[in-house]
Amino acid sequence: MFLFGTTLFAAPRLGLIAVGIMLFLGGYLLQKRAPVAMNAGERFEAQTIEVRGAGHEVAATSSSMTGNFPDTSVFAGLPPVFIVLIGNYVTVTLVIPRVPIYYLATIPYGATTIASVAGI
Repeated sequence: MFLFGTTLFAAPRLGLIAVGIMLFLGGYLLQKRAPVAMNAGERFEAQTIEVRGAGHEVAATSSSMTGNFPDTSVFAGLPPVFIVLIGNYVTVTLVIPRVPIYYLATIPYGATTIASVAGI
């Protein structure tokens, strides 16, 4: 970002603080709304739905909060986050600088430079 002299990865602490706030408030909201929904008669249970037609019978079971869930760790969601971060870093540091931008100096494109139009 030419205005601040930084890169996209200059403020990881602010991002982590924002993630913490969203995680806390999202969890708080879910914990607060679940009892209200259950008191209103909403249940989170497994349901079996049978569909009949055209000579076929299908039984589908949908899991829910009381259903059988696989044992997954909280850390199972971290690999996609790291893949996105690494992909963004590689794109910003290796791919974008190698993009041919010579055409920006021509009159049809305003005879400009990458520094004047870059947002990173």
